Amino acid sequence: MLNKLRFMSVFAAAAVLVPMAACAPPSSNGGGTEDDGKFLIYNNLSYSGNAWSNAAANMMEAVANTAPYDDKVEFRKVISGADVSKQISDLQSMINNGADAIISYPLSPKALNAVVDQAAEKGTLMFFYDGTVTNEKAYNVSYITAGFGQHTAQALVNELGGEGKILMNSGVSGTGTDTMHNESAMSVFEKYPGIEVVSQYWSNWDAVQSKTNTLRALAAHPDIDGVWSQDGEYGVVQALRESGRPLVPVTGEMSNGFRNQLISLEDDGLTGVSSGSGPTVGAYAFKLAMGLLTGELDEADVPHNVEFPLPWVPADEVELGDPSDPGAGGNAWPLDEVPPIFAAGIYYPDLVPEINYASAIDGTPAPGAEIQPIDTEDIVEAPAVPEINSSTTEFPGGLYDVNPEIVEPIPVP
Repeated sequence: MLNKLRFMSVFAAAAVLVPMAACAPPSSNGGGTEDDGKFLIYNNLSYSGNAWSNAAANMMEAVANTAPYDDKVEFRKVISGADVSKQISDLQSMINNGADAIISYPLSPKALNAVVDQAAEKGTLMFFYDGTVTNEKAYNVSYITAGFGQHTAQALVNELGGEGKILMNSGVSGTGTDTMHNESAMSVFEKYPGIEVVSQYWSNWDAVQSKTNTLRALAAHPDIDGVWSQDGEYGVVQALRESGRPLVPVTGEMSNGFRNQLISLEDDGLTGVSSGSGPTVGAYAFKLAMGLLTGELDEADVPHNVEFPLPWVPADEVELGDPSDPGAGGNAWPLDEVPPIFAAGIYYPDLVPEINYASAIDGTPAPGAEIQPIDTEDIVEAPAVPEINSSTTEFPGGLYDVNPEIVEPIPVP
C-alpha cells in the first residue's frame, strides 16, 4: 500500500495574492551570521505564486520579524521551483553558507534524504512543513497524518445517511498526500454498501480545474448525491450551481470561498464541512526550530514527526469575521475583503498567536505582537508512516480510524 507512495509538494488553488520575488540561492562562500551573532535561517519554498504557499511563507517572515526574533534572526527566502534537483542544489548552498536552520517545503520524501544527512553533519537543523521526508534526522511538521480523508468521508456519509452516489475530486495523482487522502476516504466509503463512488477525477488542487472536471462528471452522472473533494472545492460548488442541478452535500478544504458558499447557499441545500491544511504550519515549524536553537526547547521536547492539527469547520459553524482583527472571532471573511481562493484557516492561537491577516498577505508583523512561549503539551507526535515521514516498513495500525470526537460514525444501514 504505502510502500509504493511517492510524495510531491502539496499546493492549493493556483492564484497569486501577493507576488513574492524569488531570491537567488546563497553563495557558498558566505560567512553565515558570525559577524552579527544572529541565527541564519532560510525559508526554502518549492512552489510559489499560489495562495497557500504565499500565505505560509509570509506568515513565517512575519514571525521572524516579531520581537524578540527580529533581533535574533537573519531570515532569507529561496524559491527552488518544482525541480527537485534545483531544490537539492539550493539546500546544499544554504548549508554551505552556514545556515543554522532551514524551513523547507519538500518536493520529495526520499530525494532530499542525502542533503538532510549533509545538514546534520554541518549542524544545520532541517525542518520540513506540510510535506514530509523519510530521513529520521529531519523534523517534519505536517497535518498529513491528522485524518483529513477519513473524517471528511465520514462526514459526507453521515450527511447522506449511509446511502448515495458520490463524486471524488482528488488532488495530484501519484503524490503521497493525494494517495493517503484517497485511501483513507475509501476506507470509510467501503464500510457502507449503500455508498457508490460513480466517478473519481484529479484536479491538481485547483479550483478552476475542479469546476471543469466536476461539470464533466455531472454530465455523465446527473443524479449524484454528494461530492467528496480535496482542495478545489470552491470550483466544485460553482460547477454544481452552473449545472442547474440541485445542490448536494460537499466536503472540502478551507478556501474562503467555500466557507462563504456554506453560508450563502445554505437555503439552496448546500451542506458540508471545511477541513484541510493550514498554511500556518510553516510559521509553527519556524517557532519549533527557534525553540531548539535558543534552548527554549530540548531535543526531547520535539519529536521528529510533529502532527499539525486538523481544522474542522462544519457548515453550521462557519462565521464571518473581520480579517484585520483575529480577536473579533470568525473563521471566514467577506469575499469583498478576502479572495475566495485564500486559505481561511490561518489562526491557530494556541500554536502561533503572533500573526494576523496582514501577516498572511504580505509578511507584516502584527502590531505590538511578541513571540509567545511554546507549550510543550501542544506538541503532538505524528505516527511514522512508510514512504511518507519514515523509513520504517511497518504500517501503523489505526492510521485511518475515525475519531468520534471529530465526527461520530453512523451505523451501517
